[in-house]
Amino acid sequence: MSTEPTARPTARPTARPTARPSASAGPSTSTAPKVVPGNATPPAHGKTELRAEAVRARAELASTLDALEYKLNLPKRAHRAQARMAQRLRQLGEDNPAALLGLAAAAAAVAGAVVWIGARSVLKR
Repeated sequence: MSTEPTARPTARPTARPTARPSASAGPSTSTAPKVVPGNATPPAHGKTELRAEAVRARAELASTLDALEYKLNLPKRAHRAQARMAQRLRQLGEDNPAALLGLAAAAAAVAGAVVWIGARSVLKR
């Protein structure tokens, strides 16, 4: 068995376009801040800008964490769905009591059918 290290394949660097200076252009005298590659906004320089950027980053992080909590907290989502359904049923009862009564009768019929089928299958054994 050889103890020599194995060579790792290296990634080829991507070719970057080079800027060609024009003949009339002299040294750069632009006062605009440089934009960091991959970042659309120029870097902040003052304390107030840094603090404002930190506040924006915290707000974005809080929003992301809230979205993750909403998506992954299944008991909380089930509770919210149950509360929405209860509110809809209350509204249906206020708007159209006959429809709510029909819905309750249909739910009772389905529950009765499930119990009857279950009891029948137990008695056949």
